[in-house]
Amino acid sequence: MNQTRFFGFTLIELMITVVIIGILAAIAGFSLIEVLVALLVLSIGLPGWAALQTTSLKYNTDSYFRTQATYFVHDIVDRMVIRLERDLNKTQTWRIQS
Repeated sequence: MNQTRFFGFTLIELMITVVIIGILAAIAGFSLIEVLVALLVLSIGLPGWAALQTTSLKYNTDSYFRTQATYFVHDIVDRMVIRLERDLNKTQTWRIQS
C-alpha cells in the first residue's frame, strides 16, 4: 500500500496527532491559541528534523563511498606490489651468472 508521506509521517498519522492535541486541549483546558502555537512549533520542527535526516544520509553516503575508494586503492597498490615482487623474482631467477 503506497501512502502519501509528509516528513516521514502519513497523512492519517498527522490527522490523528491533531485530534489528540484537540482532545488534550479540551480536557486540560488549553485554548485554541495554545493548540495553534503547538502546531506551529511542530510545523517548524518537523521540516528541520527532515532536513537533518537528509543531510545525515548524504554525509553517510559520502563517507561510505570514500571508504570504498580507500579500500580499492589499497587493493590496487597491494596487487601492484605483489606483481612487482613477482617480476623481480623472475628476473633474478632467470639471470645467468658468469
